[in-house]
Parts: sequence; structure tokens; C-alpha cells
Amino acid sequence: MWACPASRRRKGNTISFDVTWANTVYGDRKATMTIQKVGENGLRIRTIDMDPATGKTFVTTQLDLQRG
Repeated sequence: MWACPASRRRKGNTISFDVTWANTVYGDRKATMTIQKVGENGLRIRTIDMDPATGKTFVTTQLDLQRG
């Protein structure tokens, strides 16, 4: 499944992307992906989606990477 970044925003050490998936995931094709610098040697990548039943957002994927 591929995603196409639609728009980008930066706030501090975090870049957010609106993505559109090629297929339906969790009831729609939309999600948000964030890439965040964590400390001096860390990087966090998250995919955030919305539960269609409740309207609340939740983290579907979180990757914490550490150089060292």
C-alpha cells in the first residue's frame, strides 16, 4: 500500500504530512504521518488515523529509531 503526501507542516522538531493511501484503511484513505526529532540521536515516525465510529484519532504505527 503506497501513500501520497498531500500537504506538509512543520512545528518545532516535527514535520506532519497528510497522506492518502492507495486503498481503504480503517474506513477511509486519509491519515497523518509525523516525523519527529527526539533528542540528539533519535527519530520518531508515527502514522495517525481516525476511528470512523468515534471520531477520535489513534496511533496506528510508531517507529522509534536511535543512532548510537
